[in-house]
Parts: sequence; structure tokens; C-alpha cells
Amino acid sequence: MIGTVMGNIYQSTYTRKIPNDAVIKGNVVLWTSSRGKKHTGKLTTSGRVLIDTGKWVAEWTDERGFHHRESTGCTSKEMAQHFLRNKEIEVERIKAGIVSREEIMQSEQQHVPVTQHLDAFDTGRKAKAISTQQISEVRKKLNVIFDFMNVSNLREVNSDKIDEYIVFRKESGNATQTINNDLSALRSFFTWCIDTGRILQSPMRNKKQLSRAAGNKTEKRAFTEKELELLWTAVRGRRGVGKDFRQERELIYQTMLGTGLRSSELASIKVNQVTPTHIILESPNEKNRNGTYQPITEELSFLLTQWIESRDKRSNDFLFVFNKHSIFGYFERDCIKAGINRIDDRGHVLVVHSFRKTFGTRLARAGVPLTTTQRLMRHSSPELTAKYYIDVTPIEMAEALEKLPKILQEKR
Repeated sequence: MIGTVMGNIYQSTYTRKIPNDAVIKGNVVLWTSSRGKKHTGKLTTSGRVLIDTGKWVAEWTDERGFHHRESTGCTSKEMAQHFLRNKEIEVERIKAGIVSREEIMQSEQQHVPVTQHLDAFDTGRKAKAISTQQISEVRKKLNVIFDFMNVSNLREVNSDKIDEYIVFRKESGNATQTINNDLSALRSFFTWCIDTGRILQSPMRNKKQLSRAAGNKTEKRAFTEKELELLWTAVRGRRGVGKDFRQERELIYQTMLGTGLRSSELASIKVNQVTPTHIILESPNEKNRNGTYQPITEELSFLLTQWIESRDKRSNDFLFVFNKHSIFGYFERDCIKAGINRIDDRGHVLVVHSFRKTFGTRLARAGVPLTTTQRLMRHSSPELTAKYYIDVTPIEMAEALEKLPKILQEKR
């Protein structure tokens, strides 16, 4: 060992059983590995072989009197001494009150690759019994955000880069809620970074959720009945081309239309959650995390039963096998095939979520009471249902006005 003021360095070794084909010369053991590499070790008094790893280990005592032993990762003695000296300087600075141990730890963490922090973040969420699907969705959002920022560690993340990402998402036409979901994922990650001692302050500390009233949202609209007919025809016409997924898209669309289920919720449904009268939505997979029994019509029940039997699905199989993100692209291409203009005269657009809005709009047009529609939509209040999920077109408003008594009565 080489002595220093506070610590030592020494070469790392370990012992192992003497290989069967080894040659022993005095206290030297020679053997060749299965890969043809020659090895040398020293014979110990216990009849094993002592092997030098070639790496140096440092030992030192910190400001609290705790003993530390850590591999330097160095094969050079000079570099290992430099590593130890840096540790000694850290302890001296802490004792002098120049810096705290927490600040040093956070500084070290900020140089760790972002991907390692994200892996640890996922592990922590798994320990809290958060669903695998939710963990995967948040990770995808964070991967996209950090790829856009082009950062390799936490030190490079700042408020300006987050603003640039928000502007990029706005200019790309993303809905306010979509951007807010990304910001929520980022906020959760940096809150965890603070809680685990990785950073002192979050770059999200002055970032608020975007206002839905700010005029930067994309308003979704409901389908017209004519558009639905065109869509069914287009989807059926594209069947038999490519992967089997093309054969189930129509029923995926019809199930969302007949239940108001979100695409992420539908993707979680298994065969044993489908009954003749309900679809059982488990709490971890529902947006509100409450779980529910979603009623279905006799017609939809027949279609789903037919689908399950035709595919010989077992009770624990997923009802549909689709990627809730890739279906957005399929939907857009189906609309093009159907000749549907997704953006109407008001600038409102058709998206996959429009099946849910059409579900609410159809219920309203059928004269279903608002409170019943609210419960079928699984909303917290009737006001939310009426404001965002019942689509009233200009034509319908004009027709409603025609039902009013005339302002000027005809002369008799």
C-alpha cells in the first residue's frame, strides 16, 4: 500500500479455485482460459489462486469519520493517486465549510447520463406499484423531450430548453392538453430528482400548465353520420392488405364509438373483462383511476362475442392487440381513403378521440338527459360533458332558431 495523508491505494485482487488444467511452478499458477487467453496468479496458503485485476482501489475517511473503499477504475498508480487526492480535497473543502456533502453529491449526479436517471426513475415508480403501461407512457414522453433538447446530463437542462420544446410543440399543432401532459411528466421526473438528491432546484419550478383558454388548443369535433358511413366503407375496403391488424380496426373504432372508451383504455381490455352487458374497466387503466362497468348495447355485445370466438381468444388474452400510438396514423390514412376532410369550416379536427366526442354527441341528440350522458362518459360534472363532449354544429344551431316563433307576426 502507498500511504497518503488520509487514505491509501492498493491494487484490487480476488481468489478463485485453481483451474483443472493449471500448471503450478513454485507459488506461481499458470493456465489458459477457454478463449485461449493466458493467465497468471499466485498460489495462496489455502490452496487457491490469487489474481490481480490490474485496477487500483482507494480507501479514505470522510469528514464524518466514515470509512470509504471504492474502485478508482484506474490501471495506472499515478491516476489512482490523483483520484484519491480529489476525494481528500472534497473532505478538506467540506470541513472548511466551503461546500456541503449534499452539494458535491448533486454535482456528481448532474454529470451522470440522463438515461441512467430515467432508468432509476422507472425503477422507483415500479416500487410504488404504478402500472407498467403508465410507466411506459411517461418514459416515452420523457425520451422524446430529452431527445429534442439534445442533452446528455441534468446539468445541461434549463428553463430555456423547456421553453423551446413548448414552442416547438405549439408550432407543430399539438393540442394544449397534449403539451400539458408532457410538462406533467417532466415535472414529476424533476420532483423525483430533488427528492433523491440529484438536483437542488427543478428547471420546472416557474413553469405552469398552459391555459386551455389561451387559444393554442386544437378543438376536436364529432363525426357526422355520413362520415361514419364513409369510414366503415373505407376500412372494409382496406381489409386483407398487410398485417392482421387491418381486420380489427373497424371493430376498434366501433367499440370506441359505442362506449366512449379512450384508445388507451381500450388497449388494456382483456377478454375476461367483456360481459354480455358491460365492459369492465379496471382502475389502474382508467383515466380517473376509479374503475367502472361500462354498459354496451346488444349489437356491440354480439360483435365483440363474434370477434372473440372467431379469433379463438382465451380469457386472459387482450381483446384487441394494437399500439394506441400507431393507431393514430392508421386513423388518418383511413380518413384519407374515405375522402373525409378531418378539419371542418370552424377549424375543428377529427382525431381518434373524436369517437368519444361522437359518443357524447349522439347521446345528446338522442335526447338522453345530461346527467346520464355525464355518467356514461365518466366525467366529474355535467358541465364538463356539455362544454367539451357535445358537438353542436352551425347547421344544428340554425335549425334550432327556425323552431322559434317569428319576430314579426303576419298581418291578417
